[in-house]
Amino acid sequence: MLPVLRLVQERFGCITTEAEDWVGRLLGVAPAHVHEAVTFYTLFHQEPVGTYHVQLCRSIACALRGAEGCLAAISERLGIRPGETTPDGRYTLSTVECLCACEAAPMMQVNDRYVGPITREVIDTLVGRPEALDEMPLSFQGAVGLVEPVLSKRFSFKDSETIQTYLRDDGYQAARKAVTEMAPEQVIAEVTKANLRGLGGAGFPTGKKWSFIPKGSPKPTFLVVNADEGEPGTIKDRYLIVKDPHRLLEGMIIAAHATGCRKAYIYIRGSTPSRPRSSNGRLTTRSSTGSSAGRSSTAPTTSRSWCTGAPAPTSAARRARCSNPWKGRRDSRGCARRTRRSRGSSPRRP
Repeated sequence: MLPVLRLVQERFGCITTEAEDWVGRLLGVAPAHVHEAVTFYTLFHQEPVGTYHVQLCRSIACALRGAEGCLAAISERLGIRPGETTPDGRYTLSTVECLCACEAAPMMQVNDRYVGPITREVIDTLVGRPEALDEMPLSFQGAVGLVEPVLSKRFSFKDSETIQTYLRDDGYQAARKAVTEMAPEQVIAEVTKANLRGLGGAGFPTGKKWSFIPKGSPKPTFLVVNADEGEPGTIKDRYLIVKDPHRLLEGMIIAAHATGCRKAYIYIRGSTPSRPRSSNGRLTTRSSTGSSAGRSSTAPTTSRSWCTGAPAPTSAARRARCSNPWKGRRDSRGCARRTRRSRGSSPRRP
């Protein structure tokens, strides 16, 4: 549903009620589910926006660096408040939740371009020549207390994103060994022994999570790389995808082999700048250069990967995640329960 809605908006500038009905008929879902998706995400508009849509981040990192003052200055210069469009249709001003570029706070997104840090000169350019705004550079400056880099150690290498550079640095050798010399159970045991843990907050052991995947199930298994970066301060994923994409792909190969996955998806935010979206091109490059890690009878013969994204939810939607106007049943916390659909009913939104 989300890709179709994005195409509709790109074609017509916004998503009207009539467009929601059309998408519902096209996909065979209830218009209410389409409307729910449209109103949940910030990048979908129900009304036309200006030629330049200025979205200023107000989350904690930007707030601490003066976002409110920047918003007041931009609002005064443009003569509009957040949620309004200039009479000539040139600018629309909005505020959004975290754009996950905290290293450049305070920052904003102008159409598909990340701009930051916001300074007086940047505001002058925005008001006078918005087409001349420079996109925020993606340069890793290190981290406080960082003694020996691990995830970031290749960020400073020249052409670190190319497969030639990665292969020169013994890239894909771990994946080759895993796929050609180790059974999935051995890979899981090795990961468990290494005490590798997830970074989602709970720190759940990765090997244990992989071991939960049913063995021999006829149902397909999918690998999803969560690069949403949905909370302030989580700015690592964009750097990994752009600066060291083949390390990510190698990890995906190993994970797919260990869990029996044949399809993998990289999930990124819809507001993510264009450069991380080029991961699809890098996936194609890896395939065309024949740099697969190798094949064995116990491994999937192919692991196909896609890069997909969804817009960030609106701030109101974030606060109302547990509220669903089309389901009245609620649990003890006041959250809407997910109930099993009866046969023939409309599927849930993605």
